[in-house]
Amino acid sequence: MPRTQFRLQVELDSGETYIVVADQRDLAAVEARDDVADTSFTRIRYMAWNAARRAKRYTGTWEKWNSTDCAEVDPADDEVEGTAAEDGEPGLDPGKKDQSAAS
Repeated sequence: MPRTQFRLQVELDSGETYIVVADQRDLAAVEARDDVADTSFTRIRYMAWNAARRAKRYTGTWEKWNSTDCAEVDPADDEVEGTAAEDGEPGLDPGKKDQSAAS
C-alpha cells in the first residue's frame, strides 16, 4: 500500500545537512497549528522540523529552528550522497545508520 511520505533535505546554519522522511503525522502537525503561516515554505519547514524532532536529529524549538538554526529545506534528491532511494522509517534518513541528535 502506498504511503504518504516526503523526503526533505535539511541544511542547518552550521552547514550540517541531512535527510528526514516526513509522513502524515508531520503533515497533520502542520495543519493542527494555528500559528504556522499558511505558506508553502513555512509548512515545509515545519514538516521538516517535526520529522527531525521525531528522528531525534534536532531537539530545539520550532521558533529557534525557523528563525536561526534551519537555513534551507528542499525536496530531497535521491542522488544526494549518503542517502538511499528506498523507503525507510518515517522521520529517519533511510541511508544513514547514525541518527544522533543535533541541537
